[in-house]
Amino acid sequence: MIYSYAATIDKSKPKLKELIEFTYVDNNTFKLKAISKQETDFDDMFHFLEDKNLFAFWQDQNQKNQKDTLFVSYSLQWIPKKDISKYSQRSNVIYLLNNSKTNQLYVGKATIFGKRVNEKSSRVGLKTFDRFLFFELHPEYSFLLDNIENFSIKLLASLFTNLVDIKGLDLDQMTLVNKQIKS
Repeated sequence: MIYSYAATIDKSKPKLKELIEFTYVDNNTFKLKAISKQETDFDDMFHFLEDKNLFAFWQDQNQKNQKDTLFVSYSLQWIPKKDISKYSQRSNVIYLLNNSKTNQLYVGKATIFGKRVNEKSSRVGLKTFDRFLFFELHPEYSFLLDNIENFSIKLLASLFTNLVDIKGLDLDQMTLVNKQIKS
């Protein structure tokens, strides 16, 4: 017997679930028989877990042990502001907002990304932005959110002109010489 959980993940599916019995007949042929149909009391909980992207840990069979991974997910390229709602349910996020016209950068943290940042958001020192990056921490490391945000601000302040009185570098004359970035 196989219970289909997939229907509880996809919000467009009805709450009705089926318990199905598969019986092998011959030559890759199976007979299907519905054993029972039911609504679960856990649908809202599963939808919540999916919205928080907490199923990502077990959905990717090819990844190594997720406990060894600090970040569950992150963007490899700048994402246009118009796509921000696609990432609104990400949790424990370090984010970078960029106004490419004024060459301004803002680093922040959010327990729930969409509650902290949306298309109309602004931050002290950054009135508007047109693109962003995000780094979503594994839930077991969420206690590091403040420390990672602070480290990121200090690191970027040591590179760029900044408003926190740290001498930055002359980036016009600087080249990053690493030949790889591990994913």
